[in-house]
Amino acid sequence: MLKRVLCYTLLLGLAVSSNEDVTQPAVSSNEDVTQPVVAAPAGRFRGSILTSLSGNKYAAYKGIPYALPPTGERRFALPEAYPQNEEDVYDASEFGPICFQHVDEVSYGQEDCLFLNVYTPLIDEDVTDAEQKKVLVFIHGGGFVSGASNVFIPGDLVTQGDVLVVTLNYRLGWLGFLRGDPDILPGNQAFHDQILALRWVKANIAAFGGDPDDVTLSGESAGAISVSILSLSPLASHLFSRAILMSGTGFSFPAPPQESRDLLEIVQKVVGCDCVNNTLSCIQRRPAEKFEMIFSYALASKLPSSGDAFLPNPIPVLVNDVKYLDTVGFFNRDYLVSITKHDGYVRINSQFGKLNITSLESSITGISELVQLPEHVGKSLLLEYLKLYEDLEKAVIALNTDYFYLQRSHYFLNVFGKRPNQVAQSVQTNIYFMSFDPAPKFFPKQYAVHAVDLVYLFDIVPKQFLEGAYYLKMEGDLSEDDKVFKSAFIDLVATFLKTGNPNGYLKKEKSVIWPPYDDANKNYLSFSLDPSVRQNLYGERRIIWDQLLPQWKKEYESLQSKQDL
Repeated sequence: MLKRVLCYTLLLGLAVSSNEDVTQPAVSSNEDVTQPVVAAPAGRFRGSILTSLSGNKYAAYKGIPYALPPTGERRFALPEAYPQNEEDVYDASEFGPICFQHVDEVSYGQEDCLFLNVYTPLIDEDVTDAEQKKVLVFIHGGGFVSGASNVFIPGDLVTQGDVLVVTLNYRLGWLGFLRGDPDILPGNQAFHDQILALRWVKANIAAFGGDPDDVTLSGESAGAISVSILSLSPLASHLFSRAILMSGTGFSFPAPPQESRDLLEIVQKVVGCDCVNNTLSCIQRRPAEKFEMIFSYALASKLPSSGDAFLPNPIPVLVNDVKYLDTVGFFNRDYLVSITKHDGYVRINSQFGKLNITSLESSITGISELVQLPEHVGKSLLLEYLKLYEDLEKAVIALNTDYFYLQRSHYFLNVFGKRPNQVAQSVQTNIYFMSFDPAPKFFPKQYAVHAVDLVYLFDIVPKQFLEGAYYLKMEGDLSEDDKVFKSAFIDLVATFLKTGNPNGYLKKEKSVIWPPYDDANKNYLSFSLDPSVRQNLYGERRIIWDQLLPQWKKEYESLQSKQDL
């Protein structure tokens, strides 16, 4: 996928003028080109003026360092804040490097990569007392092994939604998660990067016109998993007030202890430091290119660590401790949780999965390995889906959608449902569940695949999305319906950012009232050009996981026990 990130970045990058800079962040509404300068506590930053896909201008401040380079002795260490610079004006007109990653047998990026980008609406220079705007901080996905902030250009979101958007890089793979010694290999480095970026936003975003006390944290896939885990951390409790989780939560992740050497034992062999007297010194000296991590769901789920200031206990323990959840402010936020209708397609044809579905037998083998079940159980599972979908590909997509996304979303929704009555009465927060259902004409078979919602939220051209995410060499562009839907999706998200309740947009524009999710009604929004509120998303499929699968597992274990005798 990120073999295409560079392509994404190149194609989405917009030319900026080299005109002389101005010394004020405000930009005249009738001025075509300028280089605005913002004076923030972290320093002065010269940005550029970009044009959104819809043709509207906005300001961009790119490649701002929020941490010292995590290189040399700082490799694997927790991030250190980048020092303030009160003298020079920092050129924030170009992106910083992406973080090191290895995709499709090619290495990209570098270790010095902890940069963020700030995008703002233009403010008329005659306005001297502008109200602070809501802020969205977006964390990119990529399975914790790939991805970059540079891809997500929020032109239409900023200009139409009238909000600020911040995107950021964080360390990936072994460089972002290796644990084994609390002093040298503390683990959770990537999450600490994200927290440091949020602290930078808290301290500096007011200078850009944003409200530091009303930040919505969002992410997609591994980015959404990050958001869910940050929602549990006492270190992030005061750094964001709302959250949007798109196709991912991490509440079922095991989170081994911080001092566990499980990852260290793997990486020793990866970088060639196995059987040496001083492994830590050895891995400190290895070139970044040696730290190759290929995505696997089993490995990705083990990357978060526990037993430190970030996560004091394993995630399953924390999500069942209502008092702890209340203490860290988990119930004090509004949440919007979403999946796409065909999220599971990503396991069939992408960097994150290439299942062989040419036959029932090959599908059973691939599914069993993917969901880590014996083939006998995997076969029973797939056959149940084939009763619902006679088409093998659609059955496999539905199965993967449920296993990797729907079930985990329900877990997050149900944790919020544990909110004590006294908390619910004192804090008026809600959680909303959405299925992103439109069938874009630019995608083959019109699947609403994993990450397609990002095409509508950001200025990503469909052709780039098809080639970069799904290896599909074809032309693709937004249809007129797609453009209408993109505008609607941005309005929905912007309304949630501003109020914590998406109904302001829905009631006004679509005459739809979207109730919060609760376990009794299981309300969700089927979001398309004609949105509707429904109950119990794929309830007939949930029965397979909630009732049939436990029964099959029990029967299989019983059979194995008899054979062992």
